[in-house]
Amino acid sequence: MLAGFARANLTPPLGTTMAGWLHRDVAKGCENVHDDLFARVLYLEHEGEPALLVALDLLFLSRAETDQVKGALGRCLDLAPRRILVNFSHTHSGPALGRWGLTALGTPNLEYLDQVQSAVLAAASEARRTARPASLRTGMGRTGLPLNRRLPDGRGGIGFRPNPQGVVCDALPVCLVEDSGAAPLALLFSVACHPSTIQGWSISADFPGVAVQALDAYLGLEAGSIFLQGAGADTKACVIGDGRDEDGPTWRRATWEDVEAAGTMVAQEVMSLLEGGLPSDEPCLRCASVETIWPLLPPPSRECYAAIAAAPDTDQFRRAWAQRQLQALDRGRSLPTAVPVTVCGMQIAKRCRLIGLEGELVASLGNLIVERFPQGATFALGFTNGTQLYLPDSTILAEGGYEAESYWEYDWPSPLAPGTERIVEQALADLQRAGIG
Repeated sequence: MLAGFARANLTPPLGTTMAGWLHRDVAKGCENVHDDLFARVLYLEHEGEPALLVALDLLFLSRAETDQVKGALGRCLDLAPRRILVNFSHTHSGPALGRWGLTALGTPNLEYLDQVQSAVLAAASEARRTARPASLRTGMGRTGLPLNRRLPDGRGGIGFRPNPQGVVCDALPVCLVEDSGAAPLALLFSVACHPSTIQGWSISADFPGVAVQALDAYLGLEAGSIFLQGAGADTKACVIGDGRDEDGPTWRRATWEDVEAAGTMVAQEVMSLLEGGLPSDEPCLRCASVETIWPLLPPPSRECYAAIAAAPDTDQFRRAWAQRQLQALDRGRSLPTAVPVTVCGMQIAKRCRLIGLEGELVASLGNLIVERFPQGATFALGFTNGTQLYLPDSTILAEGGYEAESYWEYDWPSPLAPGTERIVEQALADLQRAGIG
C-alpha cells in the first residue's frame, strides 16, 4: 500500500459569520482565532486502486457544497466520487457553510467555500505526490468522553440535559499508518461526541483540535493525526455535564480549560491503545456508496404553516422556515416527501473499515454499525459527504426532543418517519455485497 498525508489551513478571515449557535451566528461575525482550522487529507493506493480521505475542521458542508469539492477533487486527481470520503469534525466554533440554519444565515459564503476547495485540492495533491510504501496497524478501544444529552423530564418530554443512563457510542477506532521504516506517517481516530463545548465568537476546532495536537506531539508528527467525527449527534463532552439548576442536571458553560480537558482525555485514550500495541493489519482497498431514501411524515396543511408564521411567539428562524414552505406551495411546488442520504463504505485493511452517513448520526445507529462489523476497527461516522439532517432512531422519533424535531432547521417540511434502523441495516447489507466487510 502507498500512503501520503498533507494538511492545509482553513481558518477564515475575522468577521466571517459562524455556524453552530443560531442566535450567536446572526449577531456578528467571529472576533478572533483561538486555534486554527485545517483540512487534513490521507491518500491511499493499493494494487492500483486509489482512495482519498478528507477531514475538515468545519461544522459541515451541504450535499451540494460537498459535491462541488468532491467534483473538483475528482477532476484534478481522476477519482470517482465513491473513492472520496469527506468527514466534518462538526466544530460549533467555525464558519457558516451548509444547509443548516439556511433561513437564518442567508446567502452562503461563496468566497470562503472557494477557500475551502482550494485548500483541500492543495492538500490532496500534496498527499498523493508524497505517497510512499506504508503498512497499517488497527485496533478498537473505548472512550469516556461522550455523555448523552437527552434526559426525560418526567412529563413525557425530553430535555436537552446530561443523561448518564442514556445511550452513547463509546467506540474508539484507531488506525496507525507507518512508512517502510516503521515511522508514523498518519493516525486515524474517531470519537462520537459533539464539539459544541465552547461558545462565543472565537474560531476553534474545539476538543478535536486539542486531541490532534497532543497526538502529533506524542508521535513526533508534524501534523499527521486525523480526527473523524462519529455517531455523536445526541451527545456532548462529559467535562461540562456536571452543572445543576433548579430543574436538575444541566450543561455547565464551558471554559477553554474544559476544551483542553476534553481533548486531552481523548488523546490519552488513543495513546493508551498505541502503547498497548496495535496488531498489524493486511492492507486492502475497496470503496462503495449507497443512496438511501429516508421517508418523511406527511407535511402539515398550508394553514398550519401559516399559523406558525403568524404566531407572535414564533422565533425569527422558525418563522422564516414556515414562510419558505408557504412560498413553495404558493409557487405550485410539492414539498419533499423523503430525504436522500448517502451511505459510504471504505475498507482500508482486512480488519478496518469506515462507514459514513450523510447526516447527524445518533449513537444507537452508530452502535448498530459497529455491531454489524464486529471484527477489528470499525469507524462508524456521521457528518460524512454532507449533512442532510439529524438521523435519529425510531425510539428518538417517538420520544421527541431536539434530534427528532430539528428537521426544520435543515429546511425540511416535516419530521422523519419511523423505521430508520431498517434503512441503515439495508444499506450496510448493500455495502457488504459490494465488498465492504
